[in-house]
Amino acid sequence: MITKAAKYCHVVFADAINLSRRPVDHAPQAEEIGYQLESHPSFNLDEQTFVRWVLRRAGIDAEHYRRETLARRLPACLRVLRAASLSHARFMIERNDELLHEAVSALIIGVTQFFRDAPVFDALRDVVLPRISQHPHVRIWSVGCSDGSELYSVAILLAEMRALHRCSLLGTDCRAEAMRQAVEGRFCGAALAAVPDRMREHHFSPDPINDGSHSYKARPFLCSSMRWRCANVLDAVEPGPWDLILCRNMSMYLRPEASGRLWKSLQSELRPGGYLVLGRAERPHGVDSLSIASPGVYRRGN
Repeated sequence: MITKAAKYCHVVFADAINLSRRPVDHAPQAEEIGYQLESHPSFNLDEQTFVRWVLRRAGIDAEHYRRETLARRLPACLRVLRAASLSHARFMIERNDELLHEAVSALIIGVTQFFRDAPVFDALRDVVLPRISQHPHVRIWSVGCSDGSELYSVAILLAEMRALHRCSLLGTDCRAEAMRQAVEGRFCGAALAAVPDRMREHHFSPDPINDGSHSYKARPFLCSSMRWRCANVLDAVEPGPWDLILCRNMSMYLRPEASGRLWKSLQSELRPGGYLVLGRAERPHGVDSLSIASPGVYRRGN
């Protein structure tokens, strides 16, 4: 259930991931699937079939993801479900679709935090945001936004510049549970450790929770320009033009052909002169219209 913070943030859950409405189906046998995942020493056929079934049930194509990543995350998936075996995990998910949220989140992990990678956010604060904020209306998209920490960080910088009211910020992620957290806008004190005290006090309000610890909620003015949508960028991109797209550390989990398609799709939706922010180890290979502005930050040519 989305808390009353949702009245300040807009969220749309894509039909493909509207889990509560999906009919129960049984995991397919390997011969029912028209393709084979390449072999991996720690990823046997039963494991591949289970992972493929889980992701397909959530509207996600396992073929986009690196097999070594899925193999590495499978034990975590079983742990979060408290399942003793693959068949036990399948049994649990078939009878409780809410567990599908947890399984997908374990398999496709989203790692984020406020102001992650300080040099990148220095470039955003000092160069990128001042330039794009000169436009009458600024559009910013965070791809694979997880719990929204990154997009909230950008919103804080824009608010500090007194430009947030002229901006539209969109966060998307294929994991419904991550979207619920982003919409809620509640973060524990440890999650806000990288936010300076003055910023935290101005942009978040204390929000005690039942276990006696404390969390913080984003203030309504910070949320007013933000929207959230549960969607998979590998299926369709959000229509541009965008002044800034953040898609950090996603390609490391994708197969090369999937990441190549992603780069081309994202650059095509960027406004000329707009910026694409990636993880500092990522390179948008095969896209000629992007040039590096600073580590992890790319600019589309005019």
